[in-house]
Amino acid sequence: MADLKRFIVFAYDDYERGGGCNDIHCVTTTFEEAEQAAYSDEARNNNDTVDIYDIQKEKAVCSFYRTVQGEWVRDE
Repeated sequence: MADLKRFIVFAYDDYERGGGCNDIHCVTTTFEEAEQAAYSDEARNNNDTVDIYDIQKEKAVCSFYRTVQGEWVRDE
């Protein structure tokens, strides 16, 4: 049986409303995979915010955002 995908990684700019279908970076089975995807250059290039959404809990469980200085901060 195939593993069920549980986490959605969204990547978007903070000045736009995020979380739409166009903002989906990837869907993963484990939180560790989602976290790796959120840290990837591919997710962060041209984006200011990356969120990990847990489908089972029906909420965002972790967010990353770029500060004015260009540093990435993790927010639980």
